[in-house]
Amino acid sequence: MGNRQLSNRDRKSINSMLEIAYGLREFIGKKDSLNLIDDMLLEINGTIRFLLIDGTYIPHLKLLLKNPFLPEVVVDMGAVKFMVSGADVMRPGIVAISEGIREGQIVAVVDEKNRKPLCVAQALYDGKTMQTMIGGKVCKNLHWIGDGYWNHPLS
Repeated sequence: MGNRQLSNRDRKSINSMLEIAYGLREFIGKKDSLNLIDDMLLEINGTIRFLLIDGTYIPHLKLLLKNPFLPEVVVDMGAVKFMVSGADVMRPGIVAISEGIREGQIVAVVDEKNRKPLCVAQALYDGKTMQTMIGGKVCKNLHWIGDGYWNHPLS
């Protein structure tokens, strides 16, 4: 555990992963300070920007508040309290789904009123399948407002 400063090779590798996963081209600049904290928090210039979960870089919610780049699953206001408590996304609470979501893709779950991200989740089905479902779990909640990542001192 602890902090580990990442090399230029690491930077290139992470930039490549971020471009493939999210379309973020050269997100980490050559002069940016880059550290991995506790083998799971990617810090860029003193602020946590991504979480490393099961080998995948997941955007931190505070990054998405400033730079929304993920496809969205929109939930009704009744689902908000469950999302910010870490619950997975259930089909009945969904009011809209971005087109083109693929199974396994990382998505932002936003509320219908403010369109602000509540959590980052992994789609368990593609968007078309989600649309046809009437019940069940459709996204796994990975990071939500108020969790330990949200409250980390560097976030």
